[in-house]
Amino acid sequence: MLRIALAACGLVACGGGGSSGPDLTVTTTFTLTESGGLGPSPIDPLLNQPIGLELVFDGVEIGHGASTGCRSTYVAKTGPTWTVSGPVAATMQVEVLERLPDWVVELQLCTTATQSDAQIDSVIDPLNLNIGCLSIPEAAQVRDGEDPVLTSFTGTSCSATLLDVVNNRVLNAHDFSVTFTTGAARLP
Repeated sequence: MLRIALAACGLVACGGGGSSGPDLTVTTTFTLTESGGLGPSPIDPLLNQPIGLELVFDGVEIGHGASTGCRSTYVAKTGPTWTVSGPVAATMQVEVLERLPDWVVELQLCTTATQSDAQIDSVIDPLNLNIGCLSIPEAAQVRDGEDPVLTSFTGTSCSATLLDVVNNRVLNAHDFSVTFTTGAARLP
């Protein structure tokens, strides 16, 4: 999948939040049910526990990219506001969220609709979190010219991968949904 670097707001479009609320809010609940690697890891207590997550992106940077048959819109934010709930909220907060400063939300629309997806990524060398949804509702497959427009929708057939690189541990979740809510009607 193609990734692009987003520059300061002067070089790409920036969201504004404002009276209509945050630029983008991402909410989900999932349970990491699979583990692999050698471990042990500080993320091990997250296994088989429900995790509720809300990420609030305000004052975002917006960019666009392309790969064969697909166009993407990226929404980036350093330090989004987050809320985590569930029995292991403290572990998720300290071992994952507080360590991941930079986040990218990508909506990719492809000429073959089954290749379209939405991703939420945060990566540093020792830790990676990726949440991806393979099912984007037809009503959310909106374009401005060639570029996808991020509107409010719920993605399904989602999965999550949490990788502790340092301790060689990976945790996975499958088959949940993620709700993307734009404060404005849409993000370009």
